[in-house]
Amino acid sequence: MEKKKLTSWTKAAIIILALAIVLPVQNSLAADKKSDKKPAGTAEKEKTKFDPGWEKENNIVLNLTKDRKYNEAIAKGEKVLDYLKGKGMSESLEAATTMNNLGMNSMSVGKLDKAHVYLLKALDLRLKRLGKTNMEVAAVWLNLSDLYKLQAQVIRQREMDEALKKEEAAFEKLTKDKNTESKEAAAANKKLGELYLAKGQFEKASKHLTKALELSEKLYGAGSPEAAASWQTLSDLYRMQAQFIYRINQRSKQAETK
Repeated sequence: MEKKKLTSWTKAAIIILALAIVLPVQNSLAADKKSDKKPAGTAEKEKTKFDPGWEKENNIVLNLTKDRKYNEAIAKGEKVLDYLKGKGMSESLEAATTMNNLGMNSMSVGKLDKAHVYLLKALDLRLKRLGKTNMEVAAVWLNLSDLYKLQAQVIRQREMDEALKKEEAAFEKLTKDKNTESKEAAAANKKLGELYLAKGQFEKASKHLTKALELSEKLYGAGSPEAAASWQTLSDLYRMQAQFIYRINQRSKQAETK
């Protein structure tokens, strides 16, 4: 996968995704012991004891991740892999968890290509050791899903940036030609407003969408489909602004309670 430059909105989403990092779930082993009918591979899992040195180093990785020191967590994680390799444990569950954590931390700093490699390796190791129906395998599937969703967002963001440049150039030409009160200008304002809205640039979106509404009512009539479309987009803008303010206040309250 090609490495992409991420926007602040995408980075915020990445930070949330990073919280999906998981450790091996030892409770699942206890649950298997309680069952009289044991699935294949249970005997191996019951005997699993994680390497003490790995557990100590992995806790450091998790703490770095919790503090959002993702690059440091990646550097430490790579050293943990070297430690496991030196002990002949490159195919162990410890290695799988280390790969999973490296994948999520790589995603957090926008290294999507590396994240893909790490998560695929983590999935392969857990499938081999735990089987298709294990919850730890499911966790990696979910992390890969998040990665692919993020990759799609990056591609859409790039397409949106290209479309915005094109529309800005077209609008600049209309302005230069003093063609700012026409149907073409109404359409250009609406398109620009929608693109700015999608990028979270509310002030610019409001300016162009308000102008689009004004021109639509003037040129097509207050009850026209064009005016209705402008009203709807302005409604979307104000709702998004309200939701954005609500989230900021909610996070502030959460931070105060900690």
